[in-house]
Amino acid sequence: MQTHLRTHKSWSYLVGSASSVAICKESRHASAQAPVCFPGAPGIPGPHGVLIGYTRYFKYLPSISAILMSSAPFLRLVRAGLATLLLGMVAETAILAAPPPGDSASDAGPGTYEFVISSGLEGGGYFAVAKRLATVLDRNGSRSQLLASQGSIENLKRLTSAGDPTNIALAQADALTAFLADAPQHQESTAIIDAWGEECLFAIVPAQSDLKSDRDFRNREVNIAVAGPDSGPAATVRYLKQGKSKLSGVSLHYMAPEEALSRMTSPGGGDKIDALLLVQHPKARPPVMNAVLDDMDRYRFLTIRGLGRAATLPNGKLVYRRAEITPTPRSGIAVKTVCTKRLLLGSKSKLGEGRLDALTTLVKQHWRDIYVRPTDTPSR
Repeated sequence: MQTHLRTHKSWSYLVGSASSVAICKESRHASAQAPVCFPGAPGIPGPHGVLIGYTRYFKYLPSISAILMSSAPFLRLVRAGLATLLLGMVAETAILAAPPPGDSASDAGPGTYEFVISSGLEGGGYFAVAKRLATVLDRNGSRSQLLASQGSIENLKRLTSAGDPTNIALAQADALTAFLADAPQHQESTAIIDAWGEECLFAIVPAQSDLKSDRDFRNREVNIAVAGPDSGPAATVRYLKQGKSKLSGVSLHYMAPEEALSRMTSPGGGDKIDALLLVQHPKARPPVMNAVLDDMDRYRFLTIRGLGRAATLPNGKLVYRRAEITPTPRSGIAVKTVCTKRLLLGSKSKLGEGRLDALTTLVKQHWRDIYVRPTDTPSR
């Protein structure tokens, strides 16, 4: 059986027979010597000659094997515990599955990846998290590909498209809820692997605007600027509008945040922008946020309180929570708004149950390496 992991100089695997499990080590290089095998744990069932799994804990296996093979009565409980530990080692690295029999790292093409992650704008917060996740996956023996995107909605479209290789995606919670409301057929195949951190809504309006809170969006025409149609803020607005006829006058306009600030006070030849919506970590400081905080005579933050409070995710958890954010301690400004979770999602159909479970375990074990402090740019 010629199969190879992608990154380690050597790798270990278990081959099961009807009555035992053989523990083997093999170099990833095709020209290397034959595999070195140790007898395994008698009594652990496994189809003859079938590859059970991989582990990167090879240095511990000979000692474990010796104890498992011993017939000493006083080691009975130890043997039982080590057998469980051994299978746990395999489960922890099950996501490192090599190509199918007959394939190898050498003949796998450059486009062959176990994991394809759709993230966010390059240099943004989601892109940074996805890059760290890819590093953890590669370090544990997988081959992963990182894709930039325009934001949550594009990530979800890729994840749920049968013809797209993306099997991991990042998205904000309200974007997922809005997406599944429009495409409920994808709910069963979309798994929430983990939730981390928060994204908060910041609505910026001209200082002299008569808009005081999100309730003032009702029954009137309001032009809201967001980064793009597949961005998190766009998904937020579309989600908040679902089923609410009183918000039918709210229109989205796609442009850079800096342009939106300019058109709030001097519209020029284009439509006047009434509000700019950002969705970002509460402590993030992108240039546009700094520009607003440095010029509070021209701009202010809108209170967001009445929208989407009772919405829930597929797992039953609330989409939003109310928050009071202080952008900078020196500003003395308290922004009343709502925040939503950041989600790490997986495709059940593309990953399969085994790889999805192992990926979830790996993320929980390496969360410190994956979830980094926010960058100074919006996540999407």
